[in-house]
Amino acid sequence: MERILKGLAAELRPLPLVATLTAVIFACLLAGNLPSMQALLYIASIFFLLITVHALDTYEDHYVTKEDAFKKFAIAHGSNGLLSKEELLSAAAICSAAFIGIIAYLSMQSGPIFFLLSIAAYMIAVSYSRYLSRQPVISLLSYPSGLILAMSAAYLLGNGLIGSTIISYEIPIFLLFLGASVWIAIVDVETDRISGKQNLGLWLGIDRSKTLALAFFISGLLVSVLLSYSFVSLLSAVLLAILFYRATGLPPQKGVRTILACVFAFVLLQIILYFMMSR
Repeated sequence: MERILKGLAAELRPLPLVATLTAVIFACLLAGNLPSMQALLYIASIFFLLITVHALDTYEDHYVTKEDAFKKFAIAHGSNGLLSKEELLSAAAICSAAFIGIIAYLSMQSGPIFFLLSIAAYMIAVSYSRYLSRQPVISLLSYPSGLILAMSAAYLLGNGLIGSTIISYEIPIFLLFLGASVWIAIVDVETDRISGKQNLGLWLGIDRSKTLALAFFISGLLVSVLLSYSFVSLLSAVLLAILFYRATGLPPQKGVRTILACVFAFVLLQIILYFMMSR
């Protein structure tokens, strides 16, 4: 039991967990009229979806492609053999069922569009490791696209429709997460080179990929600043951009993914605080 608990805990990868839940909570707050119980249920469903994705990713990398054999493991990399194939698939199945059950329940109150948005996010998530990650461009777009679908569903749950308000906030978040996706591709360059997997870093080179990641990241920060017209947000954007630039030069075992998780959480928290103060 202790081994299983350690393995499941290792699948709580900090970058996607913190950043995704923060973005979804922000969408729930932005909706305004979302009852607390519905918000908690939806956030719980996203948590279950993340565990599903992480378990499937570990299953694919450790037991199918065996990419994990080439990685230097850190806290963000999954359970690395602590869980068997059967245990990983069981965890994915149970969490997947929990996600679908919660979404089906909420859909009875929110209608078919909410259900379709949530299922679209689910399909992107569960097909990522086996299929979508094989194509560099599609791989980069998958995570931020799935996140935007989840945010839209959260907003629809409380507001009843999707309008310009949520879209204007989703744009900077999409850019931030797109930058993170590029950076993760950079980290995986050597692993993907050995395993023969296509990777944006192999296509463009490390330096150009870092520049692209930084461009997406700063673009997201600048858009968020334009939404708030705040000197504090502008200063935070500059400092976080510098931190991100420095972080991309560090190896993954130094805890850079954990740092970036905190960076994204802080940026999104700034947006949430601005929204709450402006009401």
